[in-house]
Amino acid sequence: MDESGWPFSRDELTSYYGAAQSRLQLGPFDYDTASWEKRLARSKASFLELPIGPIENVVNQLSPPARFGLLYRSTLASASNIRVFLHANAIELEPTPNGKSVQKVHVATLNGNRFSVEARIIVIAAGGIENARLLLASRRVHRTGLGNENGLVGRYFMDHPRVRSLPVRLPARCDRRLYDHSLALVRQRLKVSHLPIALHFAPTEQTQRELKVGNSRTYLVASSFERLSEARMSIEQLLSSIRRSTRGSNSADLFRSATRMARASSPAALAITEFLFNLQFRRSQYYLETVIEPVPQSASRITLIPEKDRLGMNKVQLDWRLSDADKHNFLTSVRAVLAEMQGQGFEVPAEPETDLTEFWPSQVQWCWHHMGTTRMHADHAKGVVDADCRIHGLANVFVAGSSVFPTAGSDTPTLTIVALAIRMSRRIERDLAGSER
Repeated sequence: MDESGWPFSRDELTSYYGAAQSRLQLGPFDYDTASWEKRLARSKASFLELPIGPIENVVNQLSPPARFGLLYRSTLASASNIRVFLHANAIELEPTPNGKSVQKVHVATLNGNRFSVEARIIVIAAGGIENARLLLASRRVHRTGLGNENGLVGRYFMDHPRVRSLPVRLPARCDRRLYDHSLALVRQRLKVSHLPIALHFAPTEQTQRELKVGNSRTYLVASSFERLSEARMSIEQLLSSIRRSTRGSNSADLFRSATRMARASSPAALAITEFLFNLQFRRSQYYLETVIEPVPQSASRITLIPEKDRLGMNKVQLDWRLSDADKHNFLTSVRAVLAEMQGQGFEVPAEPETDLTEFWPSQVQWCWHHMGTTRMHADHAKGVVDADCRIHGLANVFVAGSSVFPTAGSDTPTLTIVALAIRMSRRIERDLAGSER
């Protein structure tokens, strides 16, 4: 479709993906299932043998996780050519009088400090919503905001719709260490030894073409994972109640929060034991959780509203839209996965023809993958940034992050975000070197 696709091929990013893997503390840039099966032979990891058909195993590599603030803080602190300002918020980009470049970034802090930063090259890297917000708020020369001559800034907002649907039970030969996405997630966060990959099910490329659907991934999530989520939420509510009580709030709220946490603690303790020690509860119940690639839509967008925040910036309003094509992708993909699961010996209470429409849109959640609001396109009339992530019409302003994505791809955007950032930095190096000659 005209609104989809990148202005370069995947091969353009291949070398940068290798560098991104290292930055994220991942293994080799290799996502071949057979290759990983050989690597994990000593761990006796058991991959389900899926015949050549509509569904395939897809590899996810797991980071430790890599927390950039902890990993690279000392590097930034010791660099002679870098100054880091913490708690400093960019609130406006001030262009030159002709509007062809940006000369200052205006900054504000919550305690009232204000200052400006000048630079030859400016990179906006504030996230999928805030990148667009900053451009829309910079109206000193262009009344609709910077980079917004064609009204595209803030449009094509995307996230990956995530839907938890039907319960299933694993067959004994299904290796929970590989296929239970929640086990990998919990062990990763608790820094407990786990395999470096997790597997999910996805329609093959041929299946996608035949069924006319985009990418999707279907994970297995243990039902006990909900107990940990409920416990975490109850702890957060209790801490919030304690903070309010110190300001003189009603003690009844504190009591309710403490009671809620006490009720959640025992089930959570059992769940943690299961996840920590990988108890062989192979007959435990799991849920299918499907993440799909949404179709880009111009009407899905963020806009500024009159209400302002503590820094004096206009707040944003989000209008996230999903399409009939997205619904078709979910229904079609899940039915294909269910059919394959039954053939693999999974206990699936429902038939593949089950009416899955009850889960759409009532159970749709998002993945906090904010994308698309400063989309990339070679044509300035169809995109905010060019293939180098430079804003069309602004000589010295680049945008980093998933806001430049013209399409969302298949879940987990971080690797591509980092690869694009490394590629962009090489472009900036060349620009700076050329200007110094």
